[in-house]
Amino acid sequence: MTNRPNTPPELEIIILNYNTADLTGQLINKLKNHPPNWRITIIDNNSSASQQLKLKRLKQTHPQLNLIFNSSNLGFAAGNNVALRQTAAPYILLLNSDVLVTPSAIKKTLDFIKTKPKAAAVTLKLFLNSDKTKLDWACHRGFPTPWASLTYFLGLEKLFPFIPIFSRYHQKHLNLNSPHQVDAISGAFFLGHQQSLKSIGFFDEDYFMYGEDIDLCYRLKKLGLQIWFYPSAQAVHLKHRAGLKSQTQKTTSKTRTHFFTAMKTFYQKHYAPSYPSWLNRLVLTSIDLLARTPFKK
Repeated sequence: MTNRPNTPPELEIIILNYNTADLTGQLINKLKNHPPNWRITIIDNNSSASQQLKLKRLKQTHPQLNLIFNSSNLGFAAGNNVALRQTAAPYILLLNSDVLVTPSAIKKTLDFIKTKPKAAAVTLKLFLNSDKTKLDWACHRGFPTPWASLTYFLGLEKLFPFIPIFSRYHQKHLNLNSPHQVDAISGAFFLGHQQSLKSIGFFDEDYFMYGEDIDLCYRLKKLGLQIWFYPSAQAVHLKHRAGLKSQTQKTTSKTRTHFFTAMKTFYQKHYAPSYPSWLNRLVLTSIDLLARTPFKK
């Protein structure tokens, strides 16, 4: 079933694809029985010809899919913005191709955000393994203030996870079994109000990869809107399939560069104006030093 012509869907699910057509196909198959008033848009970031062919074949199997091909790799922020600017759905779900989720989990999350008038976005409980014993902490973060970043990189958060002053980055002291507000959630599963995102201009395209989800949450919260963590719905994130832990050295190097560039961009945009110049130099130099050390995310 599909929507009547000219009737916008209630929920637009946006899946950004870059050489992950097999994962995207696996996800589409899990979502094939979604409600008729939802629409799935796959936006391809100029994948290889063979990968794009797989997507075209996927659409033949699932003709209701909305398929968009970008002429170049625009990155995560700009790539998603292409679809975000086109949708008329009141709710959108940004969904990574490497997330395994069911329509029922999405619906529970969608129903939850409807109960929170000030909520701009919500995520569910993301796990890194099928046994659901290892949380993807990217879905449950505080903002990376200088203090929060310092305690995280010094390992104080790991030593004292339940002491709020030392666990501000991943907020491990909060109850992970009940809904609550957080500072930032992951772009891997980001369900939000389309109008809220539109009011801030969607993603900041100064970020190519990494950091854009934190930046988006930061700007939403500056407007007095809320970001929620909803653990009653769950999904599995097959993280790093094509990123920092890729076996391709070239890919690893490029994504690593994007990661630390995003850290510096976020700090310079949102924190540097509020801190003395000596601290700004210290923070930016520290990020450069971290970029040269073995990476553990």
